[in-house]
Amino acid sequence: MYYLYVVIITLLLPLECCRLFFKSLRHPALRSRLAGTLSSHSIKPISKPVIWIHAVSVGEVQACRPLIGKLWDDHPDHELLVSTVTTTGAELVRKSFESCVTHTYLPYDHPFIVQQFLNAINPAILVVAETEIWPVLYKQCKLRHIPVIIINARVTDKSFHRYQKLRSLTSQTLGQVNAIVAQSEANAEKFNELVIDKQIVSVNKNLKFDVADITSSDEIQRELSPLINGRCVIIAASTHSGEETLLLDAFNKIKQSLVEIFIIIVPRHPERAKDIGKIARDAGFNGTYYTDKQSWKTDCNVLIVDEIGILQQLYLLAELVVIGGSFVPIGGHNMLEPASASKAIITGPYLDNFIEIYELLETAGGIVKVKDQIELISSIQELLKDQARREDMGARARGVVIDNRGGVDKIIRLIDGLLPDENQY
Repeated sequence: MYYLYVVIITLLLPLECCRLFFKSLRHPALRSRLAGTLSSHSIKPISKPVIWIHAVSVGEVQACRPLIGKLWDDHPDHELLVSTVTTTGAELVRKSFESCVTHTYLPYDHPFIVQQFLNAINPAILVVAETEIWPVLYKQCKLRHIPVIIINARVTDKSFHRYQKLRSLTSQTLGQVNAIVAQSEANAEKFNELVIDKQIVSVNKNLKFDVADITSSDEIQRELSPLINGRCVIIAASTHSGEETLLLDAFNKIKQSLVEIFIIIVPRHPERAKDIGKIARDAGFNGTYYTDKQSWKTDCNVLIVDEIGILQQLYLLAELVVIGGSFVPIGGHNMLEPASASKAIITGPYLDNFIEIYELLETAGGIVKVKDQIELISSIQELLKDQARREDMGARARGVVIDNRGGVDKIIRLIDGLLPDENQY
């Protein structure tokens, strides 16, 4: 099965290159991803032993931030290398860690490319966030005695059924892994059905709960204060195509309510900002872009954020947060950052990726789930009129975050136990 996989990805490689190339004509940032996926030449020479952390995109990078910070403190004699698949993940790595880590794109899962990559970085260990199953990469790491651990591991029902259909390849690939640390008992049970050696599977607290408390940015508050002008701020966070139309239509129906609102839309992919601007104009809103500060006017009522890495700071300005990716079948996005900032949260019905976190927040009374636009409008109107309820929801949501922190320490101990003796370098 493994060799059939290699044949298939070899045949797909030219198509993937063409896809990224033509996509990069519109989004130039993808050119660096294309180059990094195929070659290790862009990686600077590394003299220290490398701890390699793979975090596919924004959500995984956010989840790994406390872990990376702890590794940076505990292992000054190691180089931290963080790989991503997406350009937004790459940008967040650079903004979050600056010179503390080296960033690269995950190499294409082909034997020649992976071997070239491993020759260049020679990692002491590979730490994979959540669930990324790469048959070639894991096999090559096993051949080179490079420990591989999957942390904060989870499997959605959809992915689980897909892995079961490819059970032979999945079991063989996971058999190359030293440890799988699931983020819940339910996820651990799924992994136990996919692996042969069940002793490699354990359970730990979800690392997303270890999100650091957000400290206020005077600069952002100062620059946005005249634009907001005392209005009630609603943030639509990590939105996807199709959601902005639905949300703006809902906001249109409530903007004449008792409370004057100011809307901040933070798309999951900032390159969509111009498209969202047109949607806002067509809906009758006066919108502007975060990076276009020269054109800000006080009569603006929608701010479209076309820059990555500031969403956490924006949460501090919000009275209410609507979670994107949950009104279209994406599976939702991280609810814990607004929860950590003590904000009332509304989410849509599509929560496959965050169902366990949602259930904790829902049990505590820190979140509201709506099934459609009608319920969304009703819930927003109710919360806008009831400040005490918003504050109570925010406090309950933050309590869930605080009660479930502490997952990083176990991962650090696991990494320390698998790191080879430095004398090998």
